[in-house]
Amino acid sequence: MLSEVTARDVKGHMDVLAVKIGTRMAGTPGEFEAARYVERQFKKYGLTRIKQELFPCASWSCKTASFSIRDGKRWRKIDCIPLAHSKCTKGKVEAELVYLETASERDLRGKDLKGKIGLIFGGFGDKPSKYVKLLKAGMVALVLVDARLPFTWPVAMGMSRYWKRLGRQTGLSISYFDAWHIVKKGINRARIEIDVRVKNTKSPNVVGVVKGTSPEIITVTGHLDSVYGNVGAEDDGSGTICVLELARLFGGATPRRTIRFITVGTEEQLSEGSKHYVLRHKKEMRKIVFNLNTDSIGSWMGINEVFVAGGKDLERYANRMMDKTGFNGQVKRDICPFSDQFPFNMFGVPSLWFHRSNCPGGRWYHHSKYDAPGVLSNDLIARTINTQAAILEDLANRPTLPFKRAIPADQKKFVNIYKRDLYGLK
Repeated sequence: MLSEVTARDVKGHMDVLAVKIGTRMAGTPGEFEAARYVERQFKKYGLTRIKQELFPCASWSCKTASFSIRDGKRWRKIDCIPLAHSKCTKGKVEAELVYLETASERDLRGKDLKGKIGLIFGGFGDKPSKYVKLLKAGMVALVLVDARLPFTWPVAMGMSRYWKRLGRQTGLSISYFDAWHIVKKGINRARIEIDVRVKNTKSPNVVGVVKGTSPEIITVTGHLDSVYGNVGAEDDGSGTICVLELARLFGGATPRRTIRFITVGTEEQLSEGSKHYVLRHKKEMRKIVFNLNTDSIGSWMGINEVFVAGGKDLERYANRMMDKTGFNGQVKRDICPFSDQFPFNMFGVPSLWFHRSNCPGGRWYHHSKYDAPGVLSNDLIARTINTQAAILEDLANRPTLPFKRAIPADQKKFVNIYKRDLYGLK
């Protein structure tokens, strides 16, 4: 019988990750400090084959990010966040500001955008063709607003690393209500100055193993990194804590199936760490029969969601485990390319992704300065981990799994589309 994880256990890790270390952007000292903390805990818990697997990443930092609008007879500065890996301006750029709605093909049709600044309601979506058209339009900069989050603060936004090979554009994000004001008043003049530094460096995946007696492997994942401008308490300090506490519960055990605990780097550039992990271990992917991923849980008020990549047999199993443990998780069969289970799905590995939303756009504090420990319930995180532990204990020790090791055809078609369009892989 496994011991129970408590809110106090969760708080101990959160105080290190989100308070002591803080912001953990990809490839930065903060991310590596978090990786070393995970290594120390894995060793303390009795895991074996503990190592950092480094992979190439693009790290960035911001020196200047300024956005001003011509509001009547005066210039007014607007709070903004540079897009990840934004192209720098050469000093201040002043230009006509054009509202492009969602920048659909119809929205752009017939418009001469050369030398102008485009304001877009939403992001780039999941189609690289939209981003390429915007690059070719000749604009000096793009201003994005996250259409999901109607608040007064800006939200960090970015794109797939694969898309960066298509070209870089100067860009930033502003708040929903600042954008609302701009459009309502018909403001058509803006100034931008962006000075960011991008460098090629390394990012860590940290791996620890609980060795089983059979060749089959279960992976448990959560990501180390956070976005610019916040400490990533929920996204994904909460997921890293799940990996750590599950490792503590199973450390020293001898399950039927090997369990690999992995905290991955550079998720915020579209699961680069997870992608590099599966490509590096490509020859043994057939041995991996299941992935348990956690990304962003614990908000005080919200809806627990368990996303199923796999067949209806896995969906039924997940529902049985929700009932058995008394956990109020809403089980949904869905393929999502925006967390670390997806690279495993690309290789046919079924998964459960634990998540928690609290508004139609996801979470009200998503990718903003408000993603700090105070938005989370440590008790709820602990209860989620205890449910995950019951699932992991059951699947690690069953003679046979209660579901097929496969991604069914109705989901596989979406896996292949996202694999091509977001990851640039065949």
